[in-house]
Amino acid sequence: MNKEEIKKLAIESGFDYAEDLNTQTLTPNQGIMDTCATDKCHAFGKNWGCPPHGSLEENEAKLKGFKNGILVQIVGRANDEMDFEYYSRAGAEFRKCINILYAKLKPEIPGCMALGAGGCMVCEKCAKPEPCRLPDKRVEALEGYGIFITQLCKDNNIKYYYGEGTIAYTGAILW
Repeated sequence: MNKEEIKKLAIESGFDYAEDLNTQTLTPNQGIMDTCATDKCHAFGKNWGCPPHGSLEENEAKLKGFKNGILVQIVGRANDEMDFEYYSRAGAEFRKCINILYAKLKPEIPGCMALGAGGCMVCEKCAKPEPCRLPDKRVEALEGYGIFITQLCKDNNIKYYYGEGTIAYTGAILW
């Protein structure tokens, strides 16, 4: 599969946007990793898709090992900026789409990796600290690798902010 076919498949899987990703712009930031370590979402070290994944250097080496990628987005739009349920539904839609796309790509591109918005939600309850039950389906957090999403979007000429009452959930497929 070439990149254009993968982007088309991403749109068919439900994403609003699928754009080229220059994998050299995947530059981990210690500040983002430190933010994850504060455990405000209560998933740090408790979800196989969340950090800690490794040191800044280890994360960078892993990400730089991928030569190709695309960014994918779901943009949630609400009539009321305070409609947090709508934003939550948009996040659930993002997770559904990334799981669908990843399942379609894994057999075609062995070794590809899906990075999503937030921790892995493939299983209803994560097995951690026990081994991951579905490692071939696991979607890891883009932020968990220290990636500053706003900067990543800017570096790859894709919008991050779509206006008042919107939220963009951004992920990546790497191969």
